Amino acid sequence: MSEPKASAIVRRFWESVWNEGNAGELTDLFHPAVRENGEPVDIAQFRKAVASLRASFPDFTVTIEELIPIDADRVVSRVTYRGTHRGSWAGLPASGRSFEVIGIDIFTIDAGQVTALWHSTDHYEIAIQLGATMTPE
Repeated sequence: MSEPKASAIVRRFWESVWNEGNAGELTDLFHPAVRENGEPVDIAQFRKAVASLRASFPDFTVTIEELIPIDADRVVSRVTYRGTHRGSWAGLPASGRSFEVIGIDIFTIDAGQVTALWHSTDHYEIAIQLGATMTPE
């Protein structure tokens, strides 16, 4: 059985954009009016964010654990992010430590492009795994 078209678009997002660093593909994958967590996305800024994250974690990978089609236009992905902290990230200097966290994303696809993305990942957990400490004020 072939993969549903919406799932194939989501797979391409994870594998090409994130795993291979082909952020230029966002122009094809994202509708110009795409929204992430309800907010407009500047695709040029998103491309820069991909490059920045991959500079901080040169071995960054996304493992697709599940792609769950909700209907013809919506797909949920459950992924695992991994990487080794080789450059500054979120104000944390490179630590050489690795992280592993899960992410859940809901994609809405229209006419072959992502029009909405709801993204959830525990960035606090990443920071803790990289050695950040939080002190109460």
